[in-house]
Amino acid sequence: EDGFRSLMLFKEMMKCGFKPDRFSTMSALGACSHVYSLKMGKEIHCHAIRSRIETGDVMVFTSILDMYSKFGEVSYAERIFNGMIQRNVVAWNVLIGCYARNGRVIDAFLCFQRMSEENGLQPDVITLINLLPACAVLEGRTIHGYAMRRGFLPHIVLESALIDMYGECG
Repeated sequence: EDGFRSLMLFKEMMKCGFKPDRFSTMSALGACSHVYSLKMGKEIHCHAIRSRIETGDVMVFTSILDMYSKFGEVSYAERIFNGMIQRNVVAWNVLIGCYARNGRVIDAFLCFQRMSEENGLQPDVITLINLLPACAVLEGRTIHGYAMRRGFLPHIVLESALIDMYGECG
């Protein structure tokens, strides 16, 4: 209900001639995912382009990327990601999670590898959590070892994801 209300307020604000800022745009994009409205998400994305809200703003770009990712729109997510001037760990995590959730296991692991090679960014706990579901196809022991070597353990959410992974792929 809150998601629908947020989107209605966002639309009303635009009808009245107010220009949504980056924060209301990011909030509206998140609401689209919660109420399963890809159509509205695309409209907000178009608004962000027309009003130049997204230009160079890593947080807005990441919100757009996340919205497409949650709808399984991998090609849109890739285009947004590739168009980003700056990429932070969150953006990489969103794309890795998008690939993993949509069965693009090799792409998820290649993205994981590129993350540190191209940008010098270090994966975090969320990166590993996003990769673990892909391990139903590929073994996750490598990720587990990486987590241990890098000091990410103990971490309750990561440990839970490891248990799930071992339950699925042994």
